[in-house]
Amino acid sequence: MAMINIKGLDKARVLAALVNYQNPSGLHPSNMELMTVEDARSLIEEEGLSFDYVWFRNIKVDLSGDEFDPRAYDRDSEVPAAIVVELLSPFRRLQALHGLDSPRVYNAPGESFSK
Repeated sequence: MAMINIKGLDKARVLAALVNYQNPSGLHPSNMELMTVEDARSLIEEEGLSFDYVWFRNIKVDLSGDEFDPRAYDRDSEVPAAIVVELLSPFRRLQALHGLDSPRVYNAPGESFSK
């Protein structure tokens, strides 16, 4: 089993990216909303770091550690969790060294850039 390393990444950013890249179940317009990092942060504060379904999407990940098992997420996703996390990864060092937010292209879909 290949675990996904998320050490050094903002858990809210990881959750938002996983939610936004996962297929929603059902076609109701409210199922198509994109999660922002702020939405994810609020959800983490309310629910913790272990997720089953989030915003009508099958997430099934536990983000409480530095790694998570992607198998249940990948089973329903067109974009594997490893690729979603890799999109966030290039800026780990910049974030750690300089406290920088990543450029828009690496933000989760629907998330605005903030300096």
